[in-house]
Amino acid sequence: MHKPATFVLYLTASTFALEGWALALDTSRVPEGNLILINANTYERQTIVEGPVQSACFSNDGQRIAYALNNNLYVINSTLSGNSIKHTVNWNGHNLMFVRNNSKEYLYWDSHYQGLCRVELGTSLVEKVISSASDILGQVSHDGTRACIRFNSGGWVYSANLIYKIWSGIATGCMPALSVDGEWCAHNTTNHDTIKIYKWWDHTAQHCITGWHISDMRFSRASADYIVYTQGTDQVAVCHRPTNTTFILGDGYAMDFFEGKFDSSVQTVEKPLISPSGGIIFEETIPVTIRCETPGAKLRYTINGTTPDLSTSNSIQTGDTLFLSIPENSQTCIHARAFKDSLFPSTVATANFIRSTLKEPDNPDSVIHGLKFQYYEMPEPVLESLAVSLPTDTGTVSGFSLDILQRENNVGIVYSGYFYALTDGIYTFLTESFGISELYIGSKMIVSNYPGLGKQHGTIGLKKGMHQIFLLYQNSDLYKPHLSLYYEGPGIPLQPISGNELYRDKPDYPLITILDPNGGEIYQTGEEIAINWSTDCDIISSVILMISPDAGKNNFYIDLSGSLRCDTTNYGSFSWTIPDSIDGTPLSSDSCIIIVSKYDDFKLSDASDNPFVIKPGEQGLKISGNSPFKSTPEIRINNFNIYMAAIPREITHARLFAANGRMLMTKQVTSCGILPVSNVAEGIYWLQLLCKDKVFFSKKVIVGIF
Repeated sequence: MHKPATFVLYLTASTFALEGWALALDTSRVPEGNLILINANTYERQTIVEGPVQSACFSNDGQRIAYALNNNLYVINSTLSGNSIKHTVNWNGHNLMFVRNNSKEYLYWDSHYQGLCRVELGTSLVEKVISSASDILGQVSHDGTRACIRFNSGGWVYSANLIYKIWSGIATGCMPALSVDGEWCAHNTTNHDTIKIYKWWDHTAQHCITGWHISDMRFSRASADYIVYTQGTDQVAVCHRPTNTTFILGDGYAMDFFEGKFDSSVQTVEKPLISPSGGIIFEETIPVTIRCETPGAKLRYTINGTTPDLSTSNSIQTGDTLFLSIPENSQTCIHARAFKDSLFPSTVATANFIRSTLKEPDNPDSVIHGLKFQYYEMPEPVLESLAVSLPTDTGTVSGFSLDILQRENNVGIVYSGYFYALTDGIYTFLTESFGISELYIGSKMIVSNYPGLGKQHGTIGLKKGMHQIFLLYQNSDLYKPHLSLYYEGPGIPLQPISGNELYRDKPDYPLITILDPNGGEIYQTGEEIAINWSTDCDIISSVILMISPDAGKNNFYIDLSGSLRCDTTNYGSFSWTIPDSIDGTPLSSDSCIIIVSKYDDFKLSDASDNPFVIKPGEQGLKISGNSPFKSTPEIRINNFNIYMAAIPREITHARLFAANGRMLMTKQVTSCGILPVSNVAEGIYWLQLLCKDKVFFSKKVIVGIF
């Protein structure tokens, strides 16, 4: 790094009070100090305000200096003559910007994380330009229509009442920078050793400036050719961007820099308006209208990335339409500028158009309705940490619901699944959230929303079919959680995203499984049995049970239960006394199977793996109202013995079956009614009492120590 022999002025060769001067804070007082001027040619230093000054800046035309002192705002002339003008606004913020646009003067600042504020000099009405969305103000363009801010560790540009995320990972404690024409952005990296410079609409850095412990940077208030910044802990540095030449002006904390002037007595042509303002398109040709509100202005535009001037051959009358043709998978940026004799040219308006193809569907092999979710609880959640943290809970949900939150503050959710595009075309997604949310289709972020921004939207072209969808949501301790999502598409009006459009991968485990009877069992009419099954209750809320006496060969099924509500434990059981027949159809068969099915979708069903037998019951051996026995056996379990009281003398044997129907033992019943089961593990079993070879009684029992 070295100091050039002379300081080059680009805008004018005439002398001016502040040309070639940097504005800084003297390091003799930390963190606030005396306000000083440093000459870039001679290194001359002048103290112009005794501290503690909190922030300071030049006006964009170089004729005024604004500064904050003891939470009050002051303005002085660049000639340093006359007294400071105290403005009657109580300043409570970080970084100060001064914009003089035609006959009006505005001061901008960020109000300690409460938003971007503005006040017109001569008035006391403070406006909130961006409410609850500004962390640190960077700079404001010459015409006041564009601002660069730092928020949530990212760099953002506010333009035309919309906010755009330009980059992630901005260094803590450093403001981003915006050139006076609003076209260039800059920020330092997280390790404070590099300044990256971008076109505001392009995420690719076009210039880099290296140094050590870089902070407090700003573009010059006259052009984008110079950047002033603090290097190390207390050195004011200036870099000439086109040649990447850096020189050190001396000790201090950099506030601002000015290398030329605007004549504030000369009016400026209004900035052109381009409609549409850019974005992703899917047609080969798009109509674009350019207009300027200054009567008689001449419009010039380029599509090759250069800045228009009066020699530019592409001209258009205000309000006329040009038809822009863009090759597939490429982008074109329109630069438009307006000119008029005796007026300063307008600032450059830009509109960047990206021609894209319709995204191909992902179309997974098998899906079901709903989404997967991962739920996080963290001390200070940020979206970037969700990908590397362990979730507190996981599961499935029918849609983008916040009902899964187990608390309101410092939480995060990642939803994943598929969105079904009904037909080919352009789809617009809209989000509204208190808390931060980012919506992705595939790997492309479609919508980014932050508190205070209201409803934000994004557009993508989709082919018919299933497309991966992800939503990242995070809420700190500042807001009550809220999340709403909408979409519109070809022939589809704007409407909430419901569970009808959302799907997730079908699990590789059975969604519904019959447990009992599952094949090989032998029953008789009049016997009470338990039909057991398991389900995924997130998908299946109710089931129906059916029986087929011919193993389903003739697709003949008989409803035996009606609709049954599923247990939230994912297991179900239905007690059924086997009748002789149902609706005239005898049930006695050696080819019986039970079918359990989702109540409204027979495709989600399962049947007994093998047939079981139902035999006709013998008269006098049924546990029914006409039972010849005086009492029903009483079952009692203790110390791995099954005690049976009130056993009819006709009972000769007892059988014990596992829950899946496999017979474990057959033992003769003693006169005292004890059935030892010491070699059987704890669990649920079925006990049958037999009279000779006929089943007399069947009951579910729980074997264990009680």
